[in-house]
Amino acid sequence: MLRKYEELVFRGYHPESGMRLSEEYRAFFLGGKLVRLMEYWREATGGSGLTQSEREWLEELAERVPSNFFTIDIARKVDGSLIVMEVGDGQVSGIQDEMVLEFYEEVKL
Repeated sequence: MLRKYEELVFRGYHPESGMRLSEEYRAFFLGGKLVRLMEYWREATGGSGLTQSEREWLEELAERVPSNFFTIDIARKVDGSLIVMEVGDGQVSGIQDEMVLEFYEEVKL
């Protein structure tokens, strides 16, 4: 399968691999609610975050995902709009090391 190339907002280079890093976010949803929105690359700096209307767009997308615990990875294109990069199972999606305790505190039942 081929995917269309999308030019993303550049935010730096990964310090170990040298890979280009973009403005990307990972959103965790549990029980239909957004429980955590984080920058995908902690090494990328200068992300603008999401506006209220962009959060609402993300939450509307999440309503169509038939799962109780999942992630949606999004990235900012150079034109300023957002694109979905991937939808994943929340049980196997990574979180930044320093956020682990905060994350589990937020999602505990």
